[in-house]
Amino acid sequence: MNSSVPRKARLWTLAAAVVIALGLVRFTDWRFALGFLGSAVWAVTGFWLVEALVRQALVPSTGTRNRGAIALLVAGKLALYALALWALLVGIAPAMSCLYGFSLMLIVLVITGLVIRPSLSPERLSERGDHD
Repeated sequence: MNSSVPRKARLWTLAAAVVIALGLVRFTDWRFALGFLGSAVWAVTGFWLVEALVRQALVPSTGTRNRGAIALLVAGKLALYALALWALLVGIAPAMSCLYGFSLMLIVLVITGLVIRPSLSPERLSERGDHD
């Protein structure tokens, strides 16, 4: 995957999350807005950890894997999930705000991919025809 797509998706997700959270403060309570912002940051962090884990684990057979870095990234991902579970069980943020904040990363990732790689759009895919 082109590294500019994930990098831009992470940056745009953070920027959009801040803007949306500031707007949410006017219409909802601050817990909902902070829950939205926190879960968007959580999603970006998790996406970065997965990206780094894939880069470390999927090296060519001629390269050497850094097992320490892989273990550290897996531990970070597990800690991130534990943090999310704790935040939901304790009730720090409303579950719906977390769902919306997490979904923002997915939406921005699709939009960024379509903007950077227009050949991925449904119209362009249908032009290729069926090759069954």
